[in-house]
Amino acid sequence: MTPVKRTIVVGCLVFVLGACSGLSPTPPPTQPVGASQSPAQSSSAAPTNPPTLAGNLTIWHTFEADSPGVARGVPEALGAALNLVRNENPQLNLTVTQVSLGELFISYQLQAGQGSPDAVFAPNDNLGDVARAGLTTDLSGSFTGDDLSNFSPLAIDGSTIAGKLVQVPATLRTVGVYYLTDRIPVFPATTDDLLSAVQNGSIKLGLSQAMYPLFGFWGAFGGQLMDADGKCIADTTGVDQAYAYYAALKSAGATWYPEPDGARMVADFDSGAVDAIIDGPWAGDGYRDAHPGTLAVAPLPAGPGGAAQPLIGVDGWVINPHSANGALAVAFAKRMTQPDILAILSGQAIQVPANPNVQPSDALAAQFATAAQSGVPRPQMPQLGMFWGPFGNALNAVVDNAADPHQSVGDACAAMNSANGL
Repeated sequence: MTPVKRTIVVGCLVFVLGACSGLSPTPPPTQPVGASQSPAQSSSAAPTNPPTLAGNLTIWHTFEADSPGVARGVPEALGAALNLVRNENPQLNLTVTQVSLGELFISYQLQAGQGSPDAVFAPNDNLGDVARAGLTTDLSGSFTGDDLSNFSPLAIDGSTIAGKLVQVPATLRTVGVYYLTDRIPVFPATTDDLLSAVQNGSIKLGLSQAMYPLFGFWGAFGGQLMDADGKCIADTTGVDQAYAYYAALKSAGATWYPEPDGARMVADFDSGAVDAIIDGPWAGDGYRDAHPGTLAVAPLPAGPGGAAQPLIGVDGWVINPHSANGALAVAFAKRMTQPDILAILSGQAIQVPANPNVQPSDALAAQFATAAQSGVPRPQMPQLGMFWGPFGNALNAVVDNAADPHQSVGDACAAMNSANGL
């Protein structure tokens, strides 16, 4: 039983744990990935003696051309990287299938026991669920010393479940502040300075009324979501201060866009009605088209509690433990995460390399790499699934109805713990 190809918004599903539902009994069509292209220019040299890979591998990936949730150029960049590896290894036979993210992990969990696919390249949305189901290979023994030094701590943490490395990290996803440099020469570095700029009208800020893009402000006020056991502790940290800041931004004149009104925020930023918004790399090419030469990305501002801490998602390779080609799949994943390959992904598309030594040649990708430095890995605990609803409701209550931030956060935390049986 395998998935049906379907267009989805990856940029939204990255935020939802266990959001997949439904399954098709028909196998997906196998299709080539991208056309032959020249690798992106980079200071990262190709391996002197790349390993020789020989044999058959079936891999799935989730990057579909023209999907609104995939950064422009990602499918083509992945295709260029795969073609490079194919050309290096003429005895390597790759069967590559694009599968929508909404179908991939459910289908993988049903089919992996049969030994196929050998590897999956996808965001780590459901990595925890897949690992707890016993459908990831423990890579801890295959990636040690120099191998691990090629990845940032964020990338390793986001690929580790219960102390085991279960994904080979390739790229990172986070949010940053898109702003127009002809109006805002330097974006404010602190929450106080941003609030003042919104109050005096020098920044016309637009904010999506959704938890994922706003989560990073929690860290700026010392806020934390869960303890090591998955219990919500937001009511005893600085999260209520972050919610009070959301209310202050509205009072100062920021424009809020309730879900699912994201299209209006995009249109207002494209037209210049607002000149700063929070969004991810998947949207960058459209904004660059609307504002050629005047678009930049800044980190979310720091606050009294320290640096902002946006959630970090990790795209990487999961190896099927039931694959008869496991050793080859691991060697292939290692090759697909070496500097020259990551330079292609971050040069032809807005992607942040999991290797911090790879400097993206795309300007926005480089700026997102800076924005990601203070982020926190997206939690892989099952309790996260009960976070979005209660805290989204609390956000709406505070922004729309001037509800008390402390009470709203306390109620949300209690609801999350109750739903999780804690």
